[in-house]
Amino acid sequence: MRPTSSAAWPIRTLDEHIAVITQAIEECRKDPTEHAVHRLRTTSRRIEAQLALLRLCAEVPRLRHTGRLRRLLKLLRQRAGKVRDFDVQMESLESLRPPRRGAQWKHDQQLLIDRLKTKRKKAVVRLTRDLHQHDDDLTTRLAELTAQLKSQEAFSLEPQLLMRSATTWFQDQAFIRQGGFDDPARLHAIRKAAKLARYMGENAAKTRNAARRFAEDMETLQEAGGAWHDCLALAGVAAKYAGTKSSLTLNLQSRCTRLLKAYQRLLRQAAA
Repeated sequence: MRPTSSAAWPIRTLDEHIAVITQAIEECRKDPTEHAVHRLRTTSRRIEAQLALLRLCAEVPRLRHTGRLRRLLKLLRQRAGKVRDFDVQMESLESLRPPRRGAQWKHDQQLLIDRLKTKRKKAVVRLTRDLHQHDDDLTTRLAELTAQLKSQEAFSLEPQLLMRSATTWFQDQAFIRQGGFDDPARLHAIRKAAKLARYMGENAAKTRNAARRFAEDMETLQEAGGAWHDCLALAGVAAKYAGTKSSLTLNLQSRCTRLLKAYQRLLRQAAA
């Protein structure tokens, strides 16, 4: 059957992600800016999503020797994630407006920003060290993956089939229909699963179709979970360095509660 104009081309998309992460790695080795680190982290996730999607496709031969590649991508993603988390936290702090007569608030705010800057520098050292250490190995593994898939480049998926595959994968990973959205570790795991499912859905052409609508729903869920998780981490930093009774810490904890309720509401809707 001839592919429609809205069909997804997972292997071609994977090739595009490989080109992007190769460039992002080179940029991070030279200057790990916020943009470069974000691209490295996000693209490693997108590659992970592509590999998971291809494992669901019976038409694609089983990929060999990808374990080492996935471990390398996970290591670099975690290193980049640490840097990215500090960038997000500093951006969140800088966006907060102190109350009237908020001298202590401003002091605590600047204290946290300074702490986070120091932590970011240390995280950058670890990231660049691992990039240099594993660059050749990662390049080799990516080339091997590309070679394995060369003959399957024309493989395509229609939006409905792509959506069903991504939906089934997400439900299997998240166990979302089991309910019980109170455990922070589970909430974080669901958010990560939603992110990968979103990336699967985004394989479809950028037209209004079933897979794109699914990807939008997953993005909404992911972003709600991400906002809560980022705030939770920042509130922990504030409690550690500014104190549990700091007005800044209390404000962040209150914000966490609101964001958690919004995230849980979306999860209950998804489970219904």
